[in-house]
Amino acid sequence: MEISASGFLFDMDGTLVDSHAVVEAVWSEFGERHGLDPAAILAYAHGRQAVDTVAHFLPEVPAAKRAELVAGLVAEEVTRTDGIVEVPGAAALLTALAEAGIPVAVVTSAPRELAVVRLRASGVPVDQVGGTSMGAIVGAAIAARWSDEELSTRFRRSFVTTNPLSDYTLPFVSLFGGRRVTSLLRSAFGELDIEDLVLPYYCVTANLTTANADTHTTGKLWRWLRASVSLPGVLPPFNDAGNVHVDGGVIDNLPVRVMRRQGRGLTIAVDIDTGGALSAGAGVEEPWSAWEFFRRLVWKREETLPIPSIVRILLRSALVSSAARAIEDRAAADLLIVPPMQQIDLLDWTSFDKAIETGYTATMQALETARTLPVGARIFVS
Repeated sequence: MEISASGFLFDMDGTLVDSHAVVEAVWSEFGERHGLDPAAILAYAHGRQAVDTVAHFLPEVPAAKRAELVAGLVAEEVTRTDGIVEVPGAAALLTALAEAGIPVAVVTSAPRELAVVRLRASGVPVDQVGGTSMGAIVGAAIAARWSDEELSTRFRRSFVTTNPLSDYTLPFVSLFGGRRVTSLLRSAFGELDIEDLVLPYYCVTANLTTANADTHTTGKLWRWLRASVSLPGVLPPFNDAGNVHVDGGVIDNLPVRVMRRQGRGLTIAVDIDTGGALSAGAGVEEPWSAWEFFRRLVWKREETLPIPSIVRILLRSALVSSAARAIEDRAAADLLIVPPMQQIDLLDWTSFDKAIETGYTATMQALETARTLPVGARIFVS
């Protein structure tokens, strides 16, 4: 028999993702709390939304209370990702379909948030990650398959609780010694090699010796991450085999074309929009003296300095040269996500939670918009 189709619709649980262990645990605990038979609940719940299952077994409970119970169940399932695995071959099949340009979508009774979490936890469908600078660190964590909770906990500890840029040194090479950054990276990733990550991964550095953007797919992960975040003047450059490496953003701050050359399917790019502008107060014309800085820091510390600091000047200077290339790289992505971070300073670690929320909102909006565009037919969106 021959069937003609324009795309594939997949169920999620049992077809792409095996979440049996989590589902069984959550519903069994629910049954025990309400004096219900867990086996009966599990037999009924498969393929049904939680709201229908709760209504079936607790019909006497008011609708408002049932809604609260359902919200609690979904929230519990969202946070429990241990034991969720890919159905063998699912990721490979989805990748092959995407590379062939065949539309794919998921049909599931699960709420959107839960479906996204389960697909992410199982490894479907992201099959390769790459990045530059801070994006290289986040990408490495994803390639290592850290859970969402692990990502939040580790990054909060490393960047909010512990400021990585606090080991000032004599500024012969850089403002900061870089020892704290190195220590944090080694603590997070140990002696793991790039090729030992769960997902294929690469990071980019700017090679000042050859004047090229180097792509790294092998070697000690922490070493190349340290190189990829070495902003000139802020952190010391990283030296390897006689070559001097600094932050990859100096040459290629959005390495989309590196990903496209891999030929693994759709490319999703995330480019943080910081507004780009670096300005001074309207009344500032001459450089400040050391005394003026000291007076401001001591007696007017709550006021925003009307001129940019040396760290911000170095940050902007390092990235401005790759701005034009970033515009071309944005156009090369199949799906572009641009979280608006204009109100969050690049070094404002205290805005960690706000940055996460902004990024999540921008991602969901981009996915919704993509559904109305031609590329939406090729993107695996639950």
